[in-house]
Amino acid sequence: MRRKKIDRSKNISLENLNILKKLEALKGHTGTIIHGRYDMICPIKTAIELKQNWPRCKLKIIPKAGHSAVEPGIQSALLETMEDLKHR
Repeated sequence: MRRKKIDRSKNISLENLNILKKLEALKGHTGTIIHGRYDMICPIKTAIELKQNWPRCKLKIIPKAGHSAVEPGIQSALLETMEDLKHR
């Protein structure tokens, strides 16, 4: 018996994950979202929606990266972000 593959990415939204309700706690804080352009696990629309609802955060979209933190572009963005935090 073959299993039908379900595309869950269409159902993922910040609202469905209840993140928007919890976001109020972060509104006074800064943050950085690092998101790979080709991330097939977490749709880019959720990163954009999160940025729109969290004014004090930065959104870095990494053009040649997916979901993995070990991809060169993601690693560079993570290191850059951590360096920025050291100087605050």
